[in-house]
Amino acid sequence: MNIEATLEDLEAQGYFQSQSKPIKQINISKKVRISLLDDDQSSFLLTSPIRGLDFIAGFVSVANWRIFPSRYIQSALFLDEERELLSSDLGLAELLEQKFTDVVLRISFDKQVPDICGDLRSVDGDWLLIGNQLVPINSVKCIAVENLSKLL
Repeated sequence: MNIEATLEDLEAQGYFQSQSKPIKQINISKKVRISLLDDDQSSFLLTSPIRGLDFIAGFVSVANWRIFPSRYIQSALFLDEERELLSSDLGLAELLEQKFTDVVLRISFDKQVPDICGDLRSVDGDWLLIGNQLVPINSVKCIAVENLSKLL
């Protein structure tokens, strides 16, 4: 799995989608702060953010890429003059299945449930097989690919 290729694929999808809209030049935001719907009022600064059908993803540090399902996002604040996010026509399940199978992921949940970490073995409908655990996608609050350097 090559995360650089994955990001290039997502960027290319956004590029080709933007080409089908010749009415205006789209300037893509490089930074966005997302606020989550949780008791802690968590927020994350994402660089190189990407918006999918049901998620927003981006880097929270140089080698820490996170994916946030839309149902947990309260708002996204643009931190530069651009007001568009690079977009992809992939949903969260499709992204995980196509790009992150056999990649170690850290899965965070809502409430007081401990994180789990393991290889994504497969995606089956609305379920993720992480190591030897089945996890419903709708219970996932955040997915972290924390060791990108091993993927490059």
